[in-house]
Amino acid sequence: MTRFTGGVAFTPITMEAGDGAPSVRESAVLKASNSRTTTITDFSGAVMALQALNRWRGLLLGAASIILIGCPPGDGTFEAPAQDPEVPTTVRELYEFLEARSYRDFDHESAPHPPAGPHLVTVQAYMNRALVQSLTDGNTQHPRGSVAIKELYDTEGALFGWAVMVKQREGNDGTAWFWYETHRGPGRAENPNYVGDGVGACIECHAEGRGYVRIPFPLR
Repeated sequence: MTRFTGGVAFTPITMEAGDGAPSVRESAVLKASNSRTTTITDFSGAVMALQALNRWRGLLLGAASIILIGCPPGDGTFEAPAQDPEVPTTVRELYEFLEARSYRDFDHESAPHPPAGPHLVTVQAYMNRALVQSLTDGNTQHPRGSVAIKELYDTEGALFGWAVMVKQREGNDGTAWFWYETHRGPGRAENPNYVGDGVGACIECHAEGRGYVRIPFPLR
């Protein structure tokens, strides 16, 4: 008679006397999923087989959980791509932003150089990712949030001011840009040389640029 224990069928098998073994031992019969039967000739073999199956099942489940969950390596943290800081358009906050050189991680020219545009001093230009991508794509109208900053240097090579343009809204005219220029020094935070949307003098000088951007591109 076959009896079942824990999903394993044990069939008593009678052996001939004189074999030097017990008259009866149990043979474990494992029913495989494809309906074929595997006979293991002693109980210890069946246990070992079940242990092996459990080990493989644990490994497979572990691998599946890593794939499904998408656990990153290391400590499990995920670092988001870096973002450019937002450039303020109120005069004091913008002046403080510039003084702190919070734009220093923008794409920029390799060194200060003589001007190619309306600023008659040595300059070094910086652009945020939005403007760089727009120029790379060959656009003549740039998206809202595009920013260009020029550092202004005196004849001794000292930084003395900035010129800034920030795209405030969609559109392809100079009034879509916020314009700003200032020198460094006491009281200049509240009294820049130029500031505002659609400053006439800035628009006139920048009109010949690509979407009002006159900085040579690609940046050198």
